[in-house]
Amino acid sequence: MDDEYNCPLVNRKINESYCLEYCEAVDGMLKMDIINGFKGTREEAQRICYNCLNHKDD
Repeated sequence: MDDEYNCPLVNRKINESYCLEYCEAVDGMLKMDIINGFKGTREEAQRICYNCLNHKDD
């Protein structure tokens, strides 16, 4: 079962799979379109995501 995280990027709880996908989008490996609920730029998303305790960077 996936863990749930409070995601500051979309201001709601998301599961671990979404967290990983969102981190990959922020890092440029996926399109930003997959981040439902975020309307900012990739740079804004990076600033938020990289400061999150749950950021997946491996």
